[in-house]
Amino acid sequence: MTLDQRNVITSPAEGLMVYCTDCGLDGSISIYSNGAWSTFDPCSTPSPTSGTHTLSPGQIIWNWSTVAGATGYRWNTTTNYGIAIDNGTATSKTETGIVCDTTYTRYVWRTMIVVFQHR
Repeated sequence: MTLDQRNVITSPAEGLMVYCTDCGLDGSISIYSNGAWSTFDPCSTPSPTSGTHTLSPGQIIWNWSTVAGATGYRWNTTTNYGIAIDNGTATSKTETGIVCDTTYTRYVWRTMIVVFQHR
């Protein structure tokens, strides 16, 4: 199922697992736990972690950690990787139009080149 289909499941059971075809680079297993969806990809490297963000009137500079082996990062205002903005190798993104006293959540994915060797 797609991310949008997964997200409209009403009252998912604790521990429900589905395969999300457009989560991550090549799809992944999604697990519902503690009131939220998490993705599981046993062959992946760690995801970027949040850094210290810089706030100023009307803007936020979002910062995140580098991930070993990452060839770049994608950034989005929603959990939809498919429409995420290619941020190249930069580990920050400036967002303008920010409104005071508003909570914002943003999403970052690492990109990688994976080489498989068949013997």
